[in-house]
Amino acid sequence: MPSRFCVYAICHNMRLYEPFFVLFLLLGMDLPIAQVGLLLGYQRLVWAILEIPGGIITDRYGRRRCLILSFIFNLLSYVLLGWCGQMHSPLAWIIVGLTLFGIGESLRSGTHKAIMLHWAQLHDRQHDIDEVMGVARLFSKVTAGLAAIFGGLIVWLTGQFQWLFYCSAVMCIFGIILISTYPQELDHSYQKTRDTSSSNTQTEHDKITWWDKIKLLSKPGLFAMLISSMLFESQLKVGIAYLQPYLAHGFDRSDVAVVGGLGGLGIGVYFLIQDTLAGLCATQGKHLKKKCNGVLAANAVIYIAACTIMLIAVTSLWLNWTWLGIIAMITLAGLQNLRRPLAVVGIDQFMPSQWRATVLSIESLGRCILYAISASLGGLLAQYDSLRSVYALLAGLMLLGIWPVLATVRYQQKASPDALLAK
Repeated sequence: MPSRFCVYAICHNMRLYEPFFVLFLLLGMDLPIAQVGLLLGYQRLVWAILEIPGGIITDRYGRRRCLILSFIFNLLSYVLLGWCGQMHSPLAWIIVGLTLFGIGESLRSGTHKAIMLHWAQLHDRQHDIDEVMGVARLFSKVTAGLAAIFGGLIVWLTGQFQWLFYCSAVMCIFGIILISTYPQELDHSYQKTRDTSSSNTQTEHDKITWWDKIKLLSKPGLFAMLISSMLFESQLKVGIAYLQPYLAHGFDRSDVAVVGGLGGLGIGVYFLIQDTLAGLCATQGKHLKKKCNGVLAANAVIYIAACTIMLIAVTSLWLNWTWLGIIAMITLAGLQNLRRPLAVVGIDQFMPSQWRATVLSIESLGRCILYAISASLGGLLAQYDSLRSVYALLAGLMLLGIWPVLATVRYQQKASPDALLAK
């Protein structure tokens, strides 16, 4: 299974369009940046609205089935967005394509991580599942880097964006085939068998009400862990998205064309470097976990370091220190990927195993809402002020997560190891 987890990372992250999506809307569709920000926010809003229902459906009716359905929705979305590149007034179809993508992501988000956590539980691998996730994330980020360079080559050679979507759609087909090979035991965190104990487990599972699910958030440590993760992930991803026009603007000032020129290839090279280094960072979490005596303390260290680097990035943008700002953003991508496996394992310490996908969907819901707000406000700030104002906004929101992340460490110090690991 660990090998298949890595292959899944390849199928999911071979998205050639992703490092160029903002530029596709700006340059390919000739939309103003404020409208681009609203479209980015809309896509995440669709994702957010369907996130928790998607997680509950996934936990209830099967994680494998929902992952396959997610790949199908994404495939349809990519084909439609690629077709929009050949239209003169494609805004309505772009919205439809983003809606399909939001549906697909709501079914996917948290689902594969829930499968990995359940596999670790079944095979007594909870002690090193963060390392398995780290290796899978290495494959994920290296694949994303390769997708960026391939995408840059396509934009350079063809001068068009639509082939990025068509190539990404092909990878969805491989993803569907892969997920169909996963064992059926990974569909749920409980097994439907005829023995009495399993019947009791199923009965208890069926008695869980909506109020019980809401009360999950009141569990000590879980709410703080979710809030800090939502702020961290959402703001960094918005920052990486708005790097695309920032890099394109830099190439324009050097008279290097992005579409049909070396600028597109240069952007691909940047994301190749960023994602490859980020993937390598994802495998180092086990060392930081040992040094910090636990995943929660390690998560806090990474969060504070990321806030410091984000402030450096903002300062660099305001002072026009381009190279320092680029290095800071690469470092932030590395910290994000160093933290993510540790954060998922940290959240897992507080959540019931049978509702893993639901809880992770709640986290993803918060990330989507914060992303939608920040991306929309960022587009307006970029159009009526400057891109550097966007990063000042993101830094301010990230700083709000320092208190919650420190609260999780204080809870760990008060709780015994047995209580902390109890499900």
